[in-house]
Amino acid sequence: MIGYDFEHVAVMLIGSVPAQVIYAGALCRFFDVQRKWLYWAIQILAAALLIFVFWEIGSWQRLALSAVVSFSPVFFGKIKLWRRLTIALLASIVMLLADFALGVEWMLVTGEAIADYDVAFAHLPECILLVAVNIILMAVAFALLGRFLEAVGLLRGEQFGVMPLTATSLIGFPLVQQAILMLIVRILYSENDQLPIMAFSLVVVVLFVLADVAVVVAVAVSSRRRMVELRSRVLKKQVDSCMAEFREAAAAVERAAHARHDVRNNAAVIEELWKNGDVSEARRMCKELRRELG
Repeated sequence: MIGYDFEHVAVMLIGSVPAQVIYAGALCRFFDVQRKWLYWAIQILAAALLIFVFWEIGSWQRLALSAVVSFSPVFFGKIKLWRRLTIALLASIVMLLADFALGVEWMLVTGEAIADYDVAFAHLPECILLVAVNIILMAVAFALLGRFLEAVGLLRGEQFGVMPLTATSLIGFPLVQQAILMLIVRILYSENDQLPIMAFSLVVVVLFVLADVAVVVAVAVSSRRRMVELRSRVLKKQVDSCMAEFREAAAAVERAAHARHDVRNNAAVIEELWKNGDVSEARRMCKELRRELG
């Protein structure tokens, strides 16, 4: 195709498709989509059109088309429409923040804007590394978003990981990984060897690693607490089941006691009838008592 920019398309495939898959997968789970084949067919078709057909349109047109693609999942799912719109908006914000973080990292590494596809194609290994780690961070961010949506009541009956819903995990965990990645990329690829910048980066990374340890401890404590709560619920169900069986057994014993008492009363009546000479009535009551006792 004349004028077709393969470098542009290659960078878009690397940078856009994985992020869109993570985004669409998260909304598919949040919305509990039933017709998944239709859902994913629309998502794949939209991504293909953006990359292979509308690859040379302007920024504003691309932004408008991306917004349409981002909000297309609201037409699927069983939850209420206003909830789907709210969740899609929050998920879009998470995706924009992740893209912003990727752009900042890219500028720190190359000194160029990530929108320059020729520069990105020239530094393809670094671009792939940054995108791969950014995808992991985005998956963590969407897991945290799921926990947040559960906490505020927008989602019910689903679990999205064991991350504790705290400001530390929502903000600190992605920052930790970003800082560690920045240090690795700076050491491997950066030509900036100024000591103050390296020292500052090292201090920031150390602080974020400490925050990362705190997050891991918080995750472990939260997981242990949830396991204790789960065991408590299981034990409570077992106790309730045992109590129900005990009540049934007690009711059966009570019924047996009443039946025994009735038998004794009937036996006394039969004996009295026999003594009084009412033999036919005594025999009739004996037959009825035998039928009742089986």
